[in-house]
Amino acid sequence: MKVYTVTAHRWGEYESHSYLLGVFDDLRKAISAAKTEEGFRGGKYECEILEFRMNKWKCDFDIMKESFEVIKKRNQDWREIEL
Repeated sequence: MKVYTVTAHRWGEYESHSYLLGVFDDLRKAISAAKTEEGFRGGKYECEILEFRMNKWKCDFDIMKESFEVIKKRNQDWREIEL
């Protein structure tokens, strides 16, 4: 099972204040939440959506590779998806 985490980063920076907005089992819900939060926060926070698989140990190297690929692509595509 895939889950999607939405994290908001102040000014889009990881070193600044960040918070977990939510965990979703539907990508469309995650995107909707991220778009709503970015609008509500008036540009101060940039959201990041990451995909994870449930019940997979973090040392499962295939899963880690997939996670790193998602991180590389972060914030490139989800804003363009129409709901």
